[in-house]
Amino acid sequence: MPCRLLTRLSAAILVTGGLFTIEACAPESASGEIVLLISTDLSVPTDVDTLNITVTRDGRQVRLSDRCYALGPLKPDMPVCQATSLPGTVALVFDDVRSGLVQVHLELRKGGAQGTVRVKRDAELQIPSEGVKQVPMRLDFLCLEARLPAPCAPGTTCQAGSCVDDKVGQLADFVAAPALAAPASDCFDVATCVGAITGANWIVPVKDEHLEQCALTGTKLLDAVHVNLTLVVNPAVVGNYGVCDSSSGKCLVPLDQGPGGWTTLSDSNGDAIAIGLPEAVCDAVAGKSVSGVVISPSAQCGVKRASVGLCPATPICVAADEICPEPWSGSSCSDDATPTTDSKRPGLCGQVKTDPETGPLVPGLWCCNESEPPPRDLPSRDPLLIDDMSSGPQIKLAPVNGNGAGAWFTFSDDRNAVISPPPYPALFTYREFEPPVVPTAGAKPISHAACLRSDGVAGYATGEGFDFLRATPKYDHTVPLDVSPYTGLRFWAYSAPPVPGKLDLPTTIRMQVASVDTRNQDADAPCHQPDGPPCDEYGKWLTLPNDGSWVRYTIKWTELEQQGFGLPFPWNPNLYVVAFEMIGNGGSSRSLPFDFCVAQLEFTQD
Repeated sequence: MPCRLLTRLSAAILVTGGLFTIEACAPESASGEIVLLISTDLSVPTDVDTLNITVTRDGRQVRLSDRCYALGPLKPDMPVCQATSLPGTVALVFDDVRSGLVQVHLELRKGGAQGTVRVKRDAELQIPSEGVKQVPMRLDFLCLEARLPAPCAPGTTCQAGSCVDDKVGQLADFVAAPALAAPASDCFDVATCVGAITGANWIVPVKDEHLEQCALTGTKLLDAVHVNLTLVVNPAVVGNYGVCDSSSGKCLVPLDQGPGGWTTLSDSNGDAIAIGLPEAVCDAVAGKSVSGVVISPSAQCGVKRASVGLCPATPICVAADEICPEPWSGSSCSDDATPTTDSKRPGLCGQVKTDPETGPLVPGLWCCNESEPPPRDLPSRDPLLIDDMSSGPQIKLAPVNGNGAGAWFTFSDDRNAVISPPPYPALFTYREFEPPVVPTAGAKPISHAACLRSDGVAGYATGEGFDFLRATPKYDHTVPLDVSPYTGLRFWAYSAPPVPGKLDLPTTIRMQVASVDTRNQDADAPCHQPDGPPCDEYGKWLTLPNDGSWVRYTIKWTELEQQGFGLPFPWNPNLYVVAFEMIGNGGSSRSLPFDFCVAQLEFTQD
């Protein structure tokens, strides 16, 4: 077992909320010591790369300890944390403190100490008066933040996928780690130990009425004392976790044998009749985050226990059906992998949520449109070209500073609006014009355009637009682009031919830009303050002719103005988004039908 990390908390230091830490092997005995046995069934550092440990006393706000530990190679963009590994132990030594409660909070994160919390665990412990006590602190796949329907309530913590009281009763005496039941190994090699997944060893657990618990029954259980059980994760629902195999498209998370994992259920004669599982496994199957359980013999690798972690996995992408609209195919990618790194795929991908209403953004879930032609000159060799709609929904402007290209999207604050293309999580597709339109003599033919159509919407704003840059490798947030080298935008725009009684009026849209000052998703934006004025973005009104003709517009930055309802501030050239909006009156009144397109966008420098 790796060297323990000794955190010594003294009574004198507690008064000031300070901490004295000795980064060394802990002694085998100490007065008032608690040893945390920390383990996880997630893949380190692919699924998680940082462990945060916070210790407080008697619920006080002042923390006794707040440390981070890097579980893999330290990256340049990660805060400095002490390197360690899992499974491992942390010893809390309380000098001259003989009573009272301490609260321990553990978090496994991805992306460093300030990265995304993947799983967490809490415990309220009584300080022992003497001796060395231990408490297991497992951080499991079943307790993933992305998998739980809701966070555990205060005073409770997730254990084996269920919320339980975080108060730990009688602490057990600390004992050395048990020997492995098979040849010793530094880690559990999933590919070797689990082997091939077939119909014969794939079982779907059920809530057994007679046993009154989640169990595997009705099948030959091999020798239910010497087996390994492995969850088959559905990456389309929860993401790429555990150890994944690109050839089979399966992601596997082995369960530990023992409390919080699986146990052998026997009859009165001691014969195995079933395998008991945490209730959360059956819940995960019902929620489709787990597809089933694989049983494999343990002769080669030994029975998987919490004292043995998973061998490091290679970041890969696997198929993830159910998450993408036609004709997009789904992929789930781990760590820094993305479908765009796979030479077999075109670079026409977008990241998606599992639930557009409530689900968090699940890193690694992508939709890729393989039916689209491969990108041509993506990024463009023309330094002024933003998008010629040649393929994608990604813009063709060459990304800068290591970022990725942004993409088109549609939006509406009218939840009942029916617009085409539909908003997120659907992915934007261009409209094809066959034969291509030549708007004027000598102009480049328009074969595809970014279009928006609806029979009418309510609310304040419905539109389409694109962001300039996306942060790689996750593409999970936008990055501003400095457009000061340019003077404005040039593009073609079109409104569908009139329909008597419907599209018989010119279409008025507003071209708007969201900057670092106006983008209301940014908490530090000037217009994003409590009880402050709304974000009033710079833009310009455009009235498109209603005769079905294409018109070329050149819009200079100097022509853009705020509408006057929000906080006034100077023009800022650091832009996130360009949008083309139908501005409504709010409330329930619906707009007239509309159908407009924009094409061949480029910057101007004249």
